[in-house]
Parts: sequence; C-alpha cells; structure tokens
Amino acid sequence: TFTEAVGSETDELALTLQAIEVLLLHFPADSAGYYLRSTEASGTEASGGIGETRGDENGDVWRMQASSGTSPSGYRPPETLAADHPLVAPVLQTGQPVFIGDWSATPGRLNTAQTFGAVASVPLLIAGTVRGMLIVGLRHTKSWSERDQALARAVGRGLSLALERSERVRQTEETARAQDAFMALTEAVGTQTSVLALAEQAIEVLQAHLPGATASFQVPDGELWKARAW
Repeated sequence: TFTEAVGSETDELALTLQAIEVLLLHFPADSAGYYLRSTEASGTEASGGIGETRGDENGDVWRMQASSGTSPSGYRPPETLAADHPLVAPVLQTGQPVFIGDWSATPGRLNTAQTFGAVASVPLLIAGTVRGMLIVGLRHTKSWSERDQALARAVGRGLSLALERSERVRQTEETARAQDAFMALTEAVGTQTSVLALAEQAIEVLQAHLPGATASFQVPDGELWKARAW
C-alpha cells in the first residue's frame, strides 16, 4: 500500500505511481500526473484539457514523469507545463497546493477544450523547496470539496515525506561511496608508483563525491594538453 511504501520504498518512480494510484482510487474517472522541472524546450503548442505549453524564454518547463495514462475519453495529461502556467506559477510562489474550480473559465488556461471541470496542483517539497508537483484533473465537477482537498493534500504530504527520506538515503550512499574511494586513494598514495593510476583514483574520488561531475588528468603534449585519464 501507499502508506507502507512511504515508510520503506526509496524508488522515486515507484512511490509516485503508488501516490497516483491512491488518487485514482478516489477519483476513478479522472487524471493525475507527476511533474519535475526540465530546462528542455517543450516544442509543442497548447493542447489537451490542462493545456500543454512551451517553456519561457529560458526554456524552463515542468515535464511529466508519470501519469494515470490515457483516460476513457482518450485524454492524456500534457507532457509539459510552462513555469508561468496557472497550475505551476502559484505553487512555485507559495509552496502551497492550488485548487481551481470551473477550470474552463480560468485565465491563462491556454486551451478551449472543456475536458476538466476542476483541477489541482499539489507541490512535493524537499527541505522546503518544490521538488515536483502532482497535478489532478476532475471531469465531473467544477469545484473541490473539503474532503477531496484534504485527500489530495494528504497524498502530497505523504509523497513529500517519502521523497525526502529517499533523498537522505541517496545522499548517505553517495557519502559512503566517496569515503570508500578516498580511503582507497589514501592507501594507494603510499604504495602506488604510477602517476596515471593515482590520477584515475583521484578522479574516482571526485566523481563519487560529486555525482554527475566530470574530471580528467591531462599532461603537456607539445603546445597542447592531452587527456590521459577521465
């Protein structure tokens, strides 16, 4: 169950899919999607009931990572939402959920199709920062009851706690890998005579401590520098 997963699961996608499943058990004919920030341009004009949009001039968009899939009506949540979209901008400004009734009359909706009557965007917070958003669209009502809002908030809080725990586990594992790599380098310094081998281990330490970083060991080669390890 989602409650059990919140306390034990560390895979972000698995957690998100379970949260979406909980929402759709309560809103069976509706749609839900999970969005993360992306700097890639969307490349798609407005379409769909929520309104798919291009990013701003900096290419800042929120890209769907998981969803409830295609609905019986054939509608699928939009792949991307711009940072100034009415479901995104207020959440980024306040860090609080946004519940919008009568969606078809909402300014900036960027679409004429009356697919949803009410929509919501629930932020997922890690250390007070918006890490992602759960966006839910309701088809058969133009308002959010207090009960439905409370459920969406509870799912958002539970997923936020689970993602924050998952992030702590990831950081702990990265720190352990970095420490192991540093210890290996320290031991090698006393015995290893190959400069290239030491350079390779030094690079390993850097990459273990800084995931995603690139590093290289370069030596003079005439007027240029040539990479010998990376």
